[in-house]
Formats: sequence, structure tokens, C-alpha cells
Amino acid sequence: MKRWRARLARLAEHPSARAILFAVAVVEASVFPIPPDVMLLPMVLAAPQTALQLALLTSLGSVLGAAIGYALGAWFLDALAMPLIEFYHLEDAWRAASVRFAEYGAWFVLLASFSPLPFKVATLAAGALGMPFGAFLLACVFGRSARFFSVALLTAAYGEAFLRWAERHAQILSALAAFAAAVAVILLWALAGG
Repeated sequence: MKRWRARLARLAEHPSARAILFAVAVVEASVFPIPPDVMLLPMVLAAPQTALQLALLTSLGSVLGAAIGYALGAWFLDALAMPLIEFYHLEDAWRAASVRFAEYGAWFVLLASFSPLPFKVATLAAGALGMPFGAFLLACVFGRSARFFSVALLTAAYGEAFLRWAERHAQILSALAAFAAAVAVILLWALAGG
């Protein structure tokens, strides 16, 4: 895993880095274990003025990948999704995701956008357990966008200092981001007359 992370970080300097970042975001949300942050953050550090563009690109790729993960869970659970879960030794995460998904539905997908739980597990579970696709997509758009925009903007604003802090406090950062996303969704729901 460490070799993959190092390779992706080096690819942040590649002339086709944006296309690679998009591809990594797509596959991370459906089949790949390494988050696109590994490329996103060095790219933002190198060109802070592109933080919004890069966050948007990463969010779009991640939502597309989430839709692919949903389809794998819905239509190819036994043939593709479960072998993938077993390959990455994510059986415990799968069981936990299935239980949490049954309890919380779209809220689980939204919160999984930030949590240490691999996002692909949430996307596969949503498809396998029949979550309505519209609610799934909306949770992915809100959650993944909030995650990637927040880390890109914080990296652009505070640079290396933020990255060092985030590495030491990843769990706290995930919890704060998930809380902020949940509050934002509740406010939007309330403003819409929910």
C-alpha cells in the first residue's frame, strides 16, 4: 500500500496529473483502496490557486466512481463486489457497513464520505441493499464535495502546516468534517421547508 501511495504522490507532478487524479477518484470510490487525497493535496500545495478546480474534479470523479460501486453492489455482488471486499480484507467493514446502512440509509453514505471506513464499502453496500439511487447520489454529491473542497481549501490556506496536523489528527478531522456535512444537510433541509 505504501508503494502505491508514493507512486500516486509522484504522479501529482505528471503533465497529465489532472486526468490521473480524476481516474484515481473514480476507482477509489468503487474498487481501489487509496484515497485521491494522496494526489489532490500535493497538487493543491504546488498550485493553491487551483484548489477549487481540483476539488471539483476530484468530487466529480468520486461521485462517478460511487455510481459504479453502487452498480457493482446492485448487480454484481457475488461475482465482483464480494471478491473485491475479500481481496482487500474488508469483511468486517462490509458487515459494519451493512448494519449501519440498514439503520441510517443515506445518512450513512453521507457520513461514510468522511469516515475511516473505505468509501467503496459504503457504495457497494448501498447498491447491494437497494438504497434508492437518487438519495444515494445526493448523499455522495454532498458528502464527497464537502470532504474534497474542505481539505483542498484548508491545504491552500494553511499549506504544509495543515497537512502535518491532518496526519496527526485524521480521526478528529474526519469526525469534524462529517459533523459539518450533517449540519449543512440539516440546514438545507430546514431552509427547503423540510
